[in-house]
Amino acid sequence: MKKAINKKLRVKLLWTFLISITAFMILIFIAPLPQEEDWSYSSVILAENGQYLRVYLDSKEQWHLQHQGHIPEKLRIAVLEFEDKNFYSHLGVDPSAIARALYTNIKKGSIVSGGSTITMQVARLFLQKERRLINKIREAFISLKLEALMSKDEILLTYLNNAPYGRNIVGIKSAAYKYYDKELEELTWAEAALFAVLPNNPGYLFPGNNTEKLKRKRDFLLHKLVVNGYIDEHQYKNSVREAIPTKIYSFPITAPHLGDRLKKSAKSIHKTTINKNLQIKLEELAAKEGAYLSSLGIKNIAILVSSTQKHEVKAYIGSQAYFSKSTNGFVDGVQALRSSGSILKPFIYAYALEKGLVTPNSLLEDVNKNYGILLPKNYDKKYRGLATLTEALQKSLNIPAYEVTQMIGIYDAVSVLKSVGMKSLNREPSSYGLSICIGGAEVNLWDLSEMYQTLANDGIYESLKVTTDEDVSSHQSLLSPAASYLTLEILQGVKKPARFINNFPNFAWKTGTSNGFRDAWAVGLDQEWTIAVWAGNFTGQGNHNLNGREIAGSILFKVLAELPQNSNSFFSKPWKDFKQIPVCAVSGYSPTKDCHDTLWIDVPKSAFILPKCPYHKQIIVDENEAMQLCSDCWQGIAKKAISVLDYPPDVDYYLKQNGLDLPPKLPHNPECSRLDSDSDLIIKYPINNSNIYLPKDLNGNLNTFQAQAYTTEDFLFWFLDGKLIGKTEDKHQMDIVTTSGKKELLLVSSGGLSQKVNFEIIIKED
Repeated sequence: MKKAINKKLRVKLLWTFLISITAFMILIFIAPLPQEEDWSYSSVILAENGQYLRVYLDSKEQWHLQHQGHIPEKLRIAVLEFEDKNFYSHLGVDPSAIARALYTNIKKGSIVSGGSTITMQVARLFLQKERRLINKIREAFISLKLEALMSKDEILLTYLNNAPYGRNIVGIKSAAYKYYDKELEELTWAEAALFAVLPNNPGYLFPGNNTEKLKRKRDFLLHKLVVNGYIDEHQYKNSVREAIPTKIYSFPITAPHLGDRLKKSAKSIHKTTINKNLQIKLEELAAKEGAYLSSLGIKNIAILVSSTQKHEVKAYIGSQAYFSKSTNGFVDGVQALRSSGSILKPFIYAYALEKGLVTPNSLLEDVNKNYGILLPKNYDKKYRGLATLTEALQKSLNIPAYEVTQMIGIYDAVSVLKSVGMKSLNREPSSYGLSICIGGAEVNLWDLSEMYQTLANDGIYESLKVTTDEDVSSHQSLLSPAASYLTLEILQGVKKPARFINNFPNFAWKTGTSNGFRDAWAVGLDQEWTIAVWAGNFTGQGNHNLNGREIAGSILFKVLAELPQNSNSFFSKPWKDFKQIPVCAVSGYSPTKDCHDTLWIDVPKSAFILPKCPYHKQIIVDENEAMQLCSDCWQGIAKKAISVLDYPPDVDYYLKQNGLDLPPKLPHNPECSRLDSDSDLIIKYPINNSNIYLPKDLNGNLNTFQAQAYTTEDFLFWFLDGKLIGKTEDKHQMDIVTTSGKKELLLVSSGGLSQKVNFEIIIKED
């Protein structure tokens, strides 16, 4: 009977034990485990060499850095000697430490020690509960789970990363910087000992307050380190002489706009490609330039510097005065979309070269011309009559840019800009129109840097990167290596500011000024560096001092002068991507039988058949080449055919205005009944059978429209609906005020040439 009772008791005890163990394991299993996202870390922006660019307060307004590397041995020894000597041998809860704490507390008559292990302190930091028995039990369960799932070093690192160190400083990495301006590996024994004791009572003991008490506590630990053989007497004496820190170091604020941009991501540590020394140097340069421009009423500058081959951002200046409220300095000018001015022209020209519509030698007309409702003007308000593509791009002439944009078409213009990295083109191509080449679209410095680097990368687009772990994208643009190279070769010849006229021979660059003098751009590159500069006012206010070449261009070359220069050669010519073709030596187009001289030039293999020369033609003349003949007047006259260079009248007009020699023109047979008026007199505006919409002015009167004509004759008489309204000499423009309805404009030249157009005036009523 007794044996049966004992057996039942043993079984009951066994079941009780098993149930208790099971319940214990379940409690451990369901105990919450702290995750990395449970800790609120500061966002940290690092330079390429690991130096701090900027550190932000965390969501709790604390400086809370995360150390991810090896725990320095001095720090490990000091912390474990003070907090948890048996850390590497217990399972998360140390019964002997609890017993000692209980004995000490009873002896002192108050709670002076909790007996918590490092692991339990991690649990307490995670739970953030007040010190009560039930919370102590929760900490114990979490500690056991931590020990089961994490290594000892991971637990210790979690403790060091989240322990409080006084004021609003959390984490050992934050403490090392804020109190000593050091990395953990640089800590002395005294500093390591200080950080071991500081979390014990961070709300009361922090540098600058109760320093004597803090020093005694630190020195007590240093003495323990001597006793336990970690340091010798000499090290101890030197360590106790070290003063307690009494100042707080500030984190730098470098590349602040970039920091604000990166801080928006979920990551807490961002290692960038920024060269800190260069960033600081260029921030100083931008501040100096900004002070000068401010005196001119120009308040903002933005600069982006990147490596051409690696596509890495090395300096990022969103504005020269981040903290200036009066100039809206917090705005990131690198990312801000602004009117592009002429800065997109190279890509329009490059695509025309790609398709074989033009060559670098091709002549483009630069005359006063209307494109529907568009009336583009050159920046200098002058017209040259003709300019080669090379000259037109280097001098940033607007009329030739319109001509080339019209050649390729607005849809292809938008497509090529998108393909090289312009991300702001989100409307239908037709909504941009031909003005896309001179400011009809918005762009930013970031995209421009990528776009110009595409030219240097054989037409392959590759996105910029500013963090070391950033994913980059790449694709072949609509530009070939040959078209890209030819464009860079032209941009290499753009005239530099006077101060730098003989410097940087291998640098290709372009400027732009937006309509209303609101934006000044300059972008340039060589084999090493790509520099993009914008100047203007974030408010959009225009300023007549704004000029891409003089303002943004000068800043660009001052930036370039600060950069190391290792390359002494221009971009390599991709010979395999070229073919040779003959062109007219005068016009740069495909030669006809009437072109006298030809040249062989390199063009992209992708180029289609080049258009025929439009300026050489065959005419019939008398045997002495004294006059032109036609079928109406050559009967009975000995005649022959000759080839001549013949420009349109409007081109002749501007060539003459610029003092250039015109190709000789033979007069027509004066006995001829029909003169060749179509070529020697042209009405440029209005266009025949067009509608002209005119608003009323404030007084209800009609506004004026300007008619334009070109002729090789000396003067013109102007007739509107049969009535003489004026005479022009030299410059053939006439301001016309008229009523609504259908009209006829007749022009008669001093030599008897005549032309007329019909049009209709439509009054726009309010």
